[in-house]
Amino acid sequence: MNQQIFEDASSDQLAKYLDDLGCKKIFIVTGKQSFYSSGSDKFLSLICKNYNCYYFNDFSLNPKFEDAIKGSEAFKKFESDIIIAIGGGSVIDIAKSILALSKGNLKNQIDVFTNNDFKINIVPLIAIPTTSGSGSESTQFAVLYKNNVKYSISHESLLPKLVFLNTNLVLNNNYSSTVFPGLDAVSQAIESFWSLKSTPDSRKLASEALKLLIQWLPISVKEKTFESRKKVHIGANLAGRAINISKTTAPHALSYYFSSFFNIPHGQAVFFSLPFFFEFNANLNSHDCLDQRGIGFVKTVFNELFNILGVDSGFEGKIFLEEFVKNLGVEISFKTLGLSGFEERIIEYISIERLNNNPRRITKLEDMIKLIALS
Repeated sequence: MNQQIFEDASSDQLAKYLDDLGCKKIFIVTGKQSFYSSGSDKFLSLICKNYNCYYFNDFSLNPKFEDAIKGSEAFKKFESDIIIAIGGGSVIDIAKSILALSKGNLKNQIDVFTNNDFKINIVPLIAIPTTSGSGSESTQFAVLYKNNVKYSISHESLLPKLVFLNTNLVLNNNYSSTVFPGLDAVSQAIESFWSLKSTPDSRKLASEALKLLIQWLPISVKEKTFESRKKVHIGANLAGRAINISKTTAPHALSYYFSSFFNIPHGQAVFFSLPFFFEFNANLNSHDCLDQRGIGFVKTVFNELFNILGVDSGFEGKIFLEEFVKNLGVEISFKTLGLSGFEERIIEYISIERLNNNPRRITKLEDMIKLIALS
């Protein structure tokens, strides 16, 4: 499915698009406070006057399966022509989930997330991100939680048809709404490089993303300049487009447990292990390399990563990432954060699909988690 992406798009352009489609009823998924703090309410003010709109924001920060059911029931009852998701990654994910569930039988809706068992919904989805991080506006994935267990779906019909990137909607984001999504985007760009499913296209997107994010995220966190926010917004979208092709790997596989049980922001959670896996994956050998393209290919990929980060080895890359996140004011030490006793329990909550996409074989996961906890 092809996706149209508009940079610095205006509400007038959105109104024209809706008018061309002949829309009458619009189902709008938003955050609660962020809808107003980002200026999304003003961005949609023209739309609200000319169309019959239904607003849905009854869901948690890490959306639960029950939230999506409520949304899908409201969506079906409203009989909308189109969905607009305006908000962060969770907002866009819940909108995708509503689409996925809206065609299913209620008693079997959990199957949607365990088996990707759902019929395609032809109602178009427009995504307007108000954070710069997850890249969900340009992926076909959605994530929900049920009983603290992460469920995900992936289907090309869930890729938003239209994406509006408007820098003004991220310009006034506070520290937390800038740094944590930004770290997620950095991790996605790096993981996309070494992913077993990487392609020339995904690596090109990841390279462009990482160059922008490494340079501009620190500036964007410290200064709310239009240029820095725009560069990070574009970089995060590029990382999302890259990960839509390649999928994430080990750092993301381990991160969901910390977000679910300790309420750790996702971008911070992926950086708990990203520096470790940077060195670990860079030092793979012919016996534990899982990439069928061979160890020489993976080494070439890492050489490109080294060049972007300005380092010469996996160890230096690890140090670079630790210093990068430290300079952004984000703590990733389990000891400093008071996180302990999770080493055994985390095993049952790890995303095996993401773990199996890692380029280097992980033989003793329990021991590795202990090493990460001590690093």
